Amino acid sequence: MVWEDGGREAPSYPIMKSVSGRMSPECRCFTIKVTSRVTTKFKRDDLMIRILIADDSPAIRDGMCSLLDPTGDFQVVGLAKDGLQALEKARELRPDLVIMDSQMPNMDGVEATRHIKQTLPGIGILFFSVFADCLEAGITAGADGYLMKDCEPEELFSELRRIAAITPDGGLRATSTQRLVA
Repeated sequence: MVWEDGGREAPSYPIMKSVSGRMSPECRCFTIKVTSRVTTKFKRDDLMIRILIADDSPAIRDGMCSLLDPTGDFQVVGLAKDGLQALEKARELRPDLVIMDSQMPNMDGVEATRHIKQTLPGIGILFFSVFADCLEAGITAGADGYLMKDCEPEELFSELRRIAAITPDGGLRATSTQRLVA
């Protein structure tokens, strides 16, 4: 079930209705008998990686949305058709990371990456290009990672998760489980 505001319903988890009083001497634990199930509802938005996609091709932007949204790990919060719009939307939406194309009108991905990293260092940037010679410029501008556009979806997902886990000072962010416990 997906709620109207985009939150998702968690799967059903068993709950304990009764516990036998016999303790196992091997593991010092109780035998638990599960007699019913409960569904826990919570919004997953705070656990999802919020992404801004910056690419001048509508087909790439739409394709990325179609690829990322169903995973449950990623939430596309904005789309930008050029570097200038990417900078504006990054300031407005404060995504966890930006998927940045290298070649765009008005402001290219290298310049947009440089500006975002100077003003919003907490936002991760994945430089995403068909041009291998542009990738080094993206990393020099401050991108946290890069991929060629012909990569496999699992490679993209893995790199997005890796970048989302990096803090501005190079450390690792708390995992979603650590954030829930804190």
